[in-house]
Amino acid sequence: MYYKRLEPYFIHLETVDSTNNYAANLLKETKPVNGTTVLTKRQTSGRGQRGNSWQAGAGLNLTFSVIVYPDIAVKQVFYLNMVVSLAVAKALDASIGGISIKWPNDIYAGDTKIAGILIENQFRGERIASAILGIGINVNQVQFENNLQAVSLKSLTGIDFSLDDVFQNCYNQLDFYLNLLMEQHFQLLSKQYHTRLLGINRQLKFQDDTGDFEGVIQGVDESGKLKILRNDGVRKYDLKEVRFLF
Repeated sequence: MYYKRLEPYFIHLETVDSTNNYAANLLKETKPVNGTTVLTKRQTSGRGQRGNSWQAGAGLNLTFSVIVYPDIAVKQVFYLNMVVSLAVAKALDASIGGISIKWPNDIYAGDTKIAGILIENQFRGERIASAILGIGINVNQVQFENNLQAVSLKSLTGIDFSLDDVFQNCYNQLDFYLNLLMEQHFQLLSKQYHTRLLGINRQLKFQDDTGDFEGVIQGVDESGKLKILRNDGVRKYDLKEVRFLF
């Protein structure tokens, strides 16, 4: 399959409600080049998974959205989550160790969140026509509101990081992993994702619509559902159907 590498076209904004919203409006009005990226110093209404807000101190962290045209089947959509998660994790490896992916695509340093991802797909029939890859990385912020359990590169190392350097590393890794996806290296992506999957093969506490329970994460299936071994057997959970209790 032919794949055009990302074209580094960057839109820098001082303030915006959401880089994902800005990117979505671009897609409505025109067809931006593959790799068009919206970056901002201050995001007033950043969004995360489960409808949560994304808190980021102005000028201290990375908040950006990348427009891509993956042209993959709808049934393969979770591989796009894998790609973005792996790209961010690999980029952070350059600065700190112990990076893992909390299903489906939160990035953790140890047992604490350091980055988040929100992917919004646009469909054409049974294909993914375009996607907006929203990424937030805690870089130089050391205090978080409302007792939010989060860490940053600076809080872990005591070092001030260049936002440009961290972004460029992440963008390059994203280009690399998107190429693996377009070349259909699905098994390789799945293997690398599972190698970094937080809590895999560990006894953990969870909560679903029946209450609290203990189980062991066995992996993620091709549709992106989390497989947990419980006392009553293996159950599969979609997003919002299960919570980690830690």
